[in-house]
Amino acid sequence: MTPPKNGTTGPPAVEGRSKRIWPRDDGTCVVELIPSLRSYTFDRDELVPATARLRLDFYEHAARALHAAGMRTVFRERLGETTYLADSCRPRLSRSSSKTGP
Repeated sequence: MTPPKNGTTGPPAVEGRSKRIWPRDDGTCVVELIPSLRSYTFDRDELVPATARLRLDFYEHAARALHAAGMRTVFRERLGETTYLADSCRPRLSRSSSKTGP
């Protein structure tokens, strides 16, 4: 697997069923969507060509609409057909946060 350009090198720090994530030194990360599709009804995962692009098309549109409504998302900009730049991919816990939740 070749990492996307845009300041990333080596294998992804995180790879799941739907995306690969490469952190960058500036606190952002490059996210590459995998052409995966999940069926909860039939409890299966499949790789389906073109779904990564379609999912990113939807996410980009939704993130921009949320931003216009004053809601923050991690989406910064689309970098390619299936990649985008996201804010801080490293979770930051505040002093008042709890791992166990409320």
